[in-house]
Amino acid sequence: QKHRLTQFQSFLATGKSALAAKQYANAVKALASATTLVPDDKEAQQLFRQAQSEQREAEETVHREQDLVDL
Repeated sequence: QKHRLTQFQSFLATGKSALAAKQYANAVKALASATTLVPDDKEAQQLFRQAQSEQREAEETVHREQDLVDL
């Protein structure tokens, strides 16, 4: 149980750092692991959704910019 909590805290910290650095794929991966370990943690759930949302927005921005380049 203690090892599980340590892992969770590590994934959560990694996810927060990755999110702050705009490394969305890494954030999503770490936060998914955190929410798998402790599914009821509200902070992990919120950060996971935020990482997914920001990843989608970043991908959409890249696609829009690529469309402009292709014109």
